[in-house]
Amino acid sequence: MKMKIIETETSPETAKNYVRLRRGIIDHLTEEKLTWDEFSLLEYLIIRANPKNGKLFTSYNLLSNETHCRYSINRINKLLLSLKEKLYIYYPEHKGSGKPFEVSIDKYPLSNKLYLKIIEDNEAELFTRKQNFVRAKKSLVKGLSIDNR
Repeated sequence: MKMKIIETETSPETAKNYVRLRRGIIDHLTEEKLTWDEFSLLEYLIIRANPKNGKLFTSYNLLSNETHCRYSINRINKLLLSLKEKLYIYYPEHKGSGKPFEVSIDKYPLSNKLYLKIIEDNEAELFTRKQNFVRAKKSLVKGLSIDNR
């Protein structure tokens, strides 16, 4: 069968259901910052997350079932803990494997073109000040460019 590949302006019906993935995450895998299992679970979480807030509600049981028991509940727990320690994800402390909990994904590209960022508590104030400085600088530059017209 002979095929041709063409470009089209018509988007497929599923075009609104795509997820942008960071290309750099593959480097984390090849540089062994992530194991294959961590990488697989992280990509799965990214695909399942809400595109508006970069978060999802899940449980160890649910993840084990959704991966067709490829990973046991205990293995899911260990993988999530490892991803949390490496600051790829964050979730609050909780007890039990059956209760759903909220997972946030670092550097998740939100639908409003912003990104979710996970930082440690001691970095939060410094990060906020830095963000405010950048906003003020952009506002000043924008104001100067308007005045120069």
